[in-house]
Amino acid sequence: FMMNYATKKDQWRIYPWSLTSCNNIKDEDQQRPVTIPDVYSDSFDIEPNQMSICAGDFTDVYSRPEHKEKWDCVITSWFMDTSRNPIDYIEVISHCLKKGGIWINLGPLLWHWADSHTYLGEEEMSLELSMQDIDK
Repeated sequence: FMMNYATKKDQWRIYPWSLTSCNNIKDEDQQRPVTIPDVYSDSFDIEPNQMSICAGDFTDVYSRPEHKEKWDCVITSWFMDTSRNPIDYIEVISHCLKKGGIWINLGPLLWHWADSHTYLGEEEMSLELSMQDIDK
């Protein structure tokens, strides 16, 4: 959304805490606005092939030969727990990284598919790893 529609820094005002009363120091904190985006993407001087963002299935797109050992760094933000099998994601990240490359992961391991067998059927399985297992 930001990359496609933002035309300037601080273009929109949102109220991310308006529906929760947790972790507010003062009452007015709940209605505190935040302007987004905090930076405008066109203001960066990014050379071609320095950054990649695309729509589609991560494993389908980035397992292609043109991404083999292409990237110095892969950053996954609030992403790893969206997979039914995080090992698939880890293999694709490894495929993309140059030798000595760095993987930076930020976000929880909430495992969105952990209870899928309760609503999609017993044949729907997922793998939930601890961060210790992922670090291996």
